[in-house]
Amino acid sequence: MKVINLHDQSKAWIELAMHGDRKGQKAIYDNYVTKLLAISRRYIDDVFAAEDVTMASFVKIYKSISSYDGRGSFEAWISRITVYESISYLRSQKKYQMIGPLDENLNVQHENESDNSTFDEEELQWMIDQLPAGCKTVFLMYAIDGYKHQEIAEALSITEGTSKSQLSYARKQLKELMNQSATLTYGR
Repeated sequence: MKVINLHDQSKAWIELAMHGDRKGQKAIYDNYVTKLLAISRRYIDDVFAAEDVTMASFVKIYKSISSYDGRGSFEAWISRITVYESISYLRSQKKYQMIGPLDENLNVQHENESDNSTFDEEELQWMIDQLPAGCKTVFLMYAIDGYKHQEIAEALSITEGTSKSQLSYARKQLKELMNQSATLTYGR
């Protein structure tokens, strides 16, 4: 059995795409479209709009691929582009607003409760989609995509305090939704 090193393959695709080669671009698309669509969909409720944002992300990736210097993961680089494209879409649709004003000291306790309720991916996405766009974006950037509050603040043109309070509010809202869902499902 022959083992193919995917990292070496992606280097070849990137090199081809840097020279405008359609085969390199197609290989990148084929190997990353599912991941990038999942990222867009997390941020954008409308599946069709998420698909459009994913395609716009690929256009931006191909146009700026020459700026990818090989330091760090290519997947992380294209994921970041997709996150920013998703945020741009939300702004353009005027769906991106922070809730507020919030108490800067608002803290949600992270209890280690032994809650036996489990939620599938579709239920969790539905719950996340119920959040106001601003705090949903902060939650996704922080909890799912691993951005730090300083990076979120810069990307969204907000303060770090606002980022923290939006995250806290999102966690509180998600916890309430989970509790409601568990009560309805399990009759607790």
